[in-house]
Amino acid sequence: LETETTMEPTWALVSQLAYPEFGIPSDVTFQFVDDNGFEVIDVDHIDEEVKAHKMILGLVSQKFKDMMYTTQPSSDVFVIKNVAKDVFAAMIAFIYGNREDLESLSMTELLELVILAEEYQVVGLVKTTMELIENFSVTEENLLETVKEVLEFENISDVMFHHCAAYIKANLNLSEIEEFITCLDQEKMVAEKLRCAMSLLIPPPCSNCLSLPCLDKTTIPHTEKMVAGCQVAVKNNNCPDKWGSSPLGQHGEVTKVPSLQMVQVAWCDGSESEYNVYHTDNKNDPQLVYHCGAVGA
Repeated sequence: LETETTMEPTWALVSQLAYPEFGIPSDVTFQFVDDNGFEVIDVDHIDEEVKAHKMILGLVSQKFKDMMYTTQPSSDVFVIKNVAKDVFAAMIAFIYGNREDLESLSMTELLELVILAEEYQVVGLVKTTMELIENFSVTEENLLETVKEVLEFENISDVMFHHCAAYIKANLNLSEIEEFITCLDQEKMVAEKLRCAMSLLIPPPCSNCLSLPCLDKTTIPHTEKMVAGCQVAVKNNNCPDKWGSSPLGQHGEVTKVPSLQMVQVAWCDGSESEYNVYHTDNKNDPQLVYHCGAVGA
């Protein structure tokens, strides 16, 4: 009996092509020059060429496919202008299944990679790079540089400005924040955008107690900020037979505020009455409290 065996193709095998010892040599080389035709030299790397396999690149990128099989089908060397070698190499590494090169890029390089990924239409690279940018670690050392860099990329600046603003609010006091904003080289648009991002980090006050932070379940000492519609409850009510044993069983909605120490409440049982607002040091005394967690509050 002849049995048929199949081997599911897996992209994981492609990563082995990046290693010469795997035995399948590369068939395309990329070299790097600037606008003036000068070779781009990276002092951290001796090998300034990037090698790959045409078929693999053509499978994941329409531009690579056009370059190698339509525009210059007989070429095995391509000159790349005005693109950092590390950024281009990271794109090639991603195609071969290696994300480590992307994770080691600086913010400037990641932003350049977004543009490169869009140009070459590499499947999945824009999304992956954007995720790295959005989770980029903002520190005291790279804060100023990061804020300035992301401003140039409108499609992601809001996300990164939020990260920068969060770091600033968590680690700088008010005077340090003003000093930092002042040192943005007088870039008014940057300063304005940063201030806006920081303001978005401040949550709005509670719609029920009108306070920030929310005063849910805290004693109401007076009615100065109270308005009709405010959800309230009685803590330690002295009529458990009527309202039950629940801590906030007696609750309702303020319908009128007659004075600084008095509110009129429509209670949950359908009745309506005035209630004296006061603050007591005796924790066991009945007290009117904010009920911000109530349904509809």
